Formats: sequence, structure tokens, C-alpha cells
Amino acid sequence: MPSGTYYRCDMYLPRLSTFVEVKGPHNERLWKPGELATATMHAPGCEHGQPVEVSGLHDDCACGFGPSFPWRFVVVARPGERGRIAFHAALDEAKAVIALCSVCMQYSFADVNAPWHCRRCRSSGAVKVLRSGDVTFRQIDHEAGKHRARRQAAKRGARAQPSRRKAG
Repeated sequence: MPSGTYYRCDMYLPRLSTFVEVKGPHNERLWKPGELATATMHAPGCEHGQPVEVSGLHDDCACGFGPSFPWRFVVVARPGERGRIAFHAALDEAKAVIALCSVCMQYSFADVNAPWHCRRCRSSGAVKVLRSGDVTFRQIDHEAGKHRARRQAAKRGARAQPSRRKAG
């Protein structure tokens, strides 16, 4: 990071261009995701007029990214209550929400204080907004997990049964 501090965020969601830092109920080292958010506001190379990516959304700079649509969005996830997801933006001036894009029908994080642009398809169509605390966790039974459980149960069953050999 610009300060020289090594920092590796907990998760990166590449399709959403979003970093997620998971924090407990404390505010220890909360400055790190804030510094990451500031450092990733513009695409690398933008300051030299040669950005690695250009959004075309804003004419403020060479990369077209900035405070209203950062190159990488940084979200801090918190412990939820009663199975609900809790999160906020890493920068105080941003207000993070989960938004459903009406064009690509994908969920992504967004800043409700800025003009809406989908982080996946970059459209600015209508959007359904879910705020921190609006979304509940659900357990998803993934097919791979079901197959693994069946194999493990079959192995346990094979070990539990005595062998049946015919006398011969």
C-alpha cells in the first residue's frame, strides 16, 4: 500500500471488482481497508496517463474511475445478528449497499451516495437495493457436498458390515 504496509484483504470478488475485509466487532486495524480503498480508487497507471483499465464512466481522469465509481470497491463485513449480513464501505464518505442490476440480473456492492453503475456490466439501469441487515444467510447444499457425503456414508457402511464369505 502507499504507506509501505503489507496488507492482504480477506477476499477479492473479481467479477465485482470488490475487496471484502471481514472484521469482528472491534475496530482494530480498520485503517487498512480504508487505505486500500483510497489506493484503489483509480486504475494503476492512471497517474501517468496510461491506466491498465478505462471505464469510460467519468472524464475526471485518464482511467475514468474515481470516488463515484472506484476501480476497486472495498467493503468491510461485520458479524451479523440473527443470521443477517452486516457490512459497510471502507471509506466514511461512501454508503455500501448490495444492488441487483436490472440489466445483467447480478448482485454487486455499490455506493448509494454515487450515481448507480453496475460493477459487472457497467449499465446504469434500474436497481433493487438491499441495505446492511436486509439479507439473511442461507445454507446452500452444493451438489459436490452431497456426493461427498454419500461416498463417506457408503464407506462407513462398508466398514460396519461383517464380510460374508461362503465356506468352501
